[in-house]
Parts: sequence; structure tokens; C-alpha cells
Amino acid sequence: MYVSFDKVIEVAQHLDLPKIDYSRNHIESRCPFCGDSRTKKEVRRFHIDFYAPYNTFIGNCHRCGESKNIISIYAHLKGISWKESSKILTNRKYDPDEAYKKLKNNRYTYDDDKEIKVDNDLDIDLNNHCYSLEYEPKSPFENKIVSKLWKFKNDRKIPDSLPLYIAHDGRYKGRIIVPIYINNNLVYFQGRSIYDDIYPKYFNPKVQKNKIILNIDNFKKDKYIIVTEGIIDAHMVEYNQGTCVVGGYIDESFLDIISKYTNQGIIICLDNFKKDNNSLNTLKKLLSKNINRYKEKMKFFVMPDEYDAKDLNDLVTKYEIQNIYEFVLKNSVSIMKLKMLLTSIK
Repeated sequence: MYVSFDKVIEVAQHLDLPKIDYSRNHIESRCPFCGDSRTKKEVRRFHIDFYAPYNTFIGNCHRCGESKNIISIYAHLKGISWKESSKILTNRKYDPDEAYKKLKNNRYTYDDDKEIKVDNDLDIDLNNHCYSLEYEPKSPFENKIVSKLWKFKNDRKIPDSLPLYIAHDGRYKGRIIVPIYINNNLVYFQGRSIYDDIYPKYFNPKVQKNKIILNIDNFKKDKYIIVTEGIIDAHMVEYNQGTCVVGGYIDESFLDIISKYTNQGIIICLDNFKKDNNSLNTLKKLLSKNINRYKEKMKFFVMPDEYDAKDLNDLVTKYEIQNIYEFVLKNSVSIMKLKMLLTSIK
């Protein structure tokens, strides 16, 4: 059954894409089935190529060995049946302008009055696909699902400032939905598996991320902004001064934006780099960039050796730290001191 490369572009918008090679009818992404390496986020071993004998596109993962045609891949990504997927990809008229809009034109703007506008298709319906913490179960099944959501919240001591959902239907079924709102609009979320045997563990919407800044409409200029890796860690920080690196990396454009919202400075607070190589490499990459212009107002959190904790959420759950903001501030060092410390870490 023929599916044109134009239609494959519509599938591609739901994948974790580093590139689309139009000239060779070739796409590379992280595998939607196994998620590729969970320690090397840059690894993308899932390739979609045109397969002449069947006159269609086939996706192959060089890690898990999964091989699916484009219709099956789309059905998996959208949480629909193969029949529904086939109808969408083979019968719907392709609109190049619409495809371009979805792939290229997710828009973010910001200005000094803390307004941020977003135009993202998040592909989720919180009202129809999810239960909230406030939902009253009407059956044993619903009670079981909502109980998992409450257990997740209570085990991690997540504050009420972070609303949580659990998907019972749709593409993100079986996942905790950890949202980010800006100006009361849902702009992004993390889909976190509630089962250990579901991969990838995190399944998130594919949108432009570099200007999604949690709490941008809540920051207080007389306090530091604390930058964490995860949404939950950011909500551990008091006074709404926590934000997170949604795109997985910190660049100068991100620092330029948030620096406008604080007169005190920025504290980079990634996962414990003494135990996490990903965090260590992220710090090294950041320090290799031209960030000297921030050196007077930038600090880095260093986990004290006496705390066997991975991140801020660990500090709250394991050690019951009462004021994370003050704890982070107290245990932060300058750029120069961090560089000296990193030289002693192999």
C-alpha cells in the first residue's frame, strides 16, 4: 500500500527528530518502540527509508530490531488501530502548507511584560484522555488508575503547585502527565510511564522546546532563578523560582531570556553530577561556551557529599529538606570554583 514521502512527513512530526533528509527519502529519530539508549540522549538508531519491493516506507531500529511499515508506526505513535492509520495516511489529501506549519512553525514569542505566546499541537485532551487528582472514580478500574496517580504524588512529596494527571486513553495511555502551563495555557507536558516494562520511560510531545520556560509568569526579580533538569525538581523550589531545561540542554538564548527576570542571578541545579555522567557532560559543555558575561550572576549547585541524592526531589523525599531554595543557594559555587571542582572528577 503506497504512502508518499509527503505523508511520512506528517508521521515524522511525532518522532524525536534530529533531521529529515528530503533528498534521500530518509528519516532518522529515536526509536518510538524502545526509546534507544536512555543514557545517551543523542543516540537515534531508528531509520525510516523507502523500500522499493513493497512500494512503501519501512522503519527499522538498529537497537531493538523492531521493523514496521509506516502505517504501523503511525498507529503506534497515535494510539489508534492499523485500519484507522491506513485510512489517514493513504486517503487523506496531503496539504503541504499544513505539514509545514506543524513541522516548522511552532511559534514562541516573549517580551518584557512576561507575555509568552505558544502555538503548539500537543495531541492530548486532558478532559477526555486523563483523570486528575480531583477526579472521583466510578469503577474499580478508575479507582486503581487514580490511586496510582495519588501514590506517585505522595511518594515523591510533590507540592500542590504542580497539577498531575494520568492518561487512561489516547496516545499517552498508561502515563503520568506532568504539565507545564504558561499564562494558564498548557504548553508542554512530560508523559511518564507508570509501568517499568513500558518504553520509552518518557514519551513527550514533539514541539519546539527551547523557549518553554516554566514559571516565567511567576518569577520574582529579587530572588535567584534555579534551573533544574526536570519539571518535578523545579516545583520543589519555593517561591515559584524553579524552572527546568525542557529541551535537555542550556544555551545562551535560554540564559538571555531568564536573566531578564531576575536581579539576583541564576543557579544551575542539574542532577548530581558526581553520580550522573549526563549532568557532568552537560555542565562541561556549558562551561565550554561563552558564558563569561553571566559570571557575576551565575552560580552552580553542588550536592554536598553527605547527601546520597540524585536531585532536588531526592533531597525532599530522603532527607526532608524544608527549604530547597535556601539549601540550593547555600550550596552553590561560582563558575571558577566549579571548573576547579570538575578537574578533580574523572
